Amino acid sequence: KKEEKKKMYIGDTGTAGAITLLLQAALPPCLLSPSKRIVLELKGGTNATMAPQIDYMTHVFLPMLTRHCLRCNDHDDDDDEKPRVKIDIKQRGYYPKGGGIVHAIITPPTNQKKS
Repeated sequence: KKEEKKKMYIGDTGTAGAITLLLQAALPPCLLSPSKRIVLELKGGTNATMAPQIDYMTHVFLPMLTRHCLRCNDHDDDDDEKPRVKIDIKQRGYYPKGGGIVHAIITPPTNQKKS
């Protein structure tokens, strides 16, 4: 059986643009992917104005999704059929320079139906 490599994608705003908005846009297609594991390296602002802060994503948004459909960070359970999202803040980035780096490791559900 051929082992599938993890897929890695880089999203770079080139500014202090919100990493969290990149993550919100990328999350749905990643969760529907047939890949076993996707790593997003997102670069920009972790604490941008007019957008959710990275701490909001890790402490509110993802745990809320955990209650309904995901396994996230420290809120794991043993349900392998649920997709998993893990956020790893490598470096924080602020306006105007940005420079933040966040890795999002996404494991889509194992029971996806093929259309």
